[in-house]
Amino acid sequence: MTDTRIDEGVLELSSLHDDDEIVVVTAPALLASPTIDLRVDESTGEASETLFAAYESLSFSDVVVKPRDSDIETYEVQLHSVYSADVSLRIPFVVASAVCNAATAIVVARAGGIAVLPGHSGIAAQAGAVRRVKNAHRGWIEQPVTLSHASTLAEAREVWQANEISGTPVVDDLGRLIGMLTKRDVRFCTDVDASRGVRELMTKEPALVTAPVGTTLRQARELMRWNRYEKLPMVDPNGTLVALLTVRDLLSAQAYANAATDRTGRLKCAASVGIGPDVVDRVGALVDAGVDSVVVDRPDGSFAGVAGAVERIRNAFGALSIVAGQASTAEGIRALVESGADAVNVGGAGRDGVEVPLLSTLFEASETARLLGVPLIARGASGGPGDTLKALATGASAVEVDPSRLDLPVSASTPPIESLLEQMASALRSGMAAAGAADLATLRTTLQLTRVSPRE
Repeated sequence: MTDTRIDEGVLELSSLHDDDEIVVVTAPALLASPTIDLRVDESTGEASETLFAAYESLSFSDVVVKPRDSDIETYEVQLHSVYSADVSLRIPFVVASAVCNAATAIVVARAGGIAVLPGHSGIAAQAGAVRRVKNAHRGWIEQPVTLSHASTLAEAREVWQANEISGTPVVDDLGRLIGMLTKRDVRFCTDVDASRGVRELMTKEPALVTAPVGTTLRQARELMRWNRYEKLPMVDPNGTLVALLTVRDLLSAQAYANAATDRTGRLKCAASVGIGPDVVDRVGALVDAGVDSVVVDRPDGSFAGVAGAVERIRNAFGALSIVAGQASTAEGIRALVESGADAVNVGGAGRDGVEVPLLSTLFEASETARLLGVPLIARGASGGPGDTLKALATGASAVEVDPSRLDLPVSASTPPIESLLEQMASALRSGMAAAGAADLATLRTTLQLTRVSPRE
């Protein structure tokens, strides 16, 4: 259960269990258990390292957060963060689990985070999961699926089934829009109509309604409402098809205004690709499906072979966002970045489930990451909101969450993962407000941690 309290001038925000109680040290004991002030010294550009220098290694349960005299309200706290190159988040949570699927990824992205689809399935299955996420929530769809003016009804139905859609724009050889064909247009067609051309069946001028380039979602909604159309194509002055908006995407975009979306309004998702011989083929299929980032690591948490796989992916796919790991040293981070990684997973379980002291690891890794200009994603910070607060303050840009490892109550009225993320985001905002930070950048320059000792 998550507990927040102030005792002896120290804010404690962590998951407490009856058999794992901690207490705050008294003032005299602070001489032996110093405070780490993460505020940056403007004259040197460095933060004090008194606490981390005094101990060989520290884990999340070894420290608590000192409160500040703050007038920041919880509702004022912003949780925007960065996952990797060109992949931003509205909440700093990365959901990764062996059982994570498209449905989970959709919920996570709508909440503002990002999920990593596991790579233990076949290439087609993983790419299909990415495609389902990308198709679940969109604004204007750039490069929509289209039909040629020479297509038949049979070909149209194949396209609809393959892409899980209910209608398509019809274009000529120059890409100019000439009509729209939807299931409503062919509702009464039978098998004998399969060879009929789409030009014969589609909706066309003057009944065809289009939107000019620059139409906003609000304007598009009015056009669709007034004309009672569920699909609205956007065209440029030459009549060339530029984008498409569907009523499903419009309503979804409005219902989840805080979702983590790409520049076209589609939900963000990542996918794990491992280091196997098929990695380039797998990444190619994922890129075609629209994946935002790929995660290169080994199931056992070791480092061997990861840098080589990252380099192969970078050479093949240029600007694709790549997260790699896991690393626990400056040398490891540097090797991954030099091979082409845009962000690095730090910490978590190694071989045979051996845990690294993640708090110290993050602190030491953050300086290297800052110099190299790459985000760190904290693995293993699964003890609850308190761990998240400490990880983000110590150097992580986002925290990886495995829902199966968290023992938090969930609401019966919402999906478990949605309820969990809401609780974690709410607790994180409360902790940041108490620590005097209105955003994550400020948190990293204001937070103070104090060493705690076990009850005797």
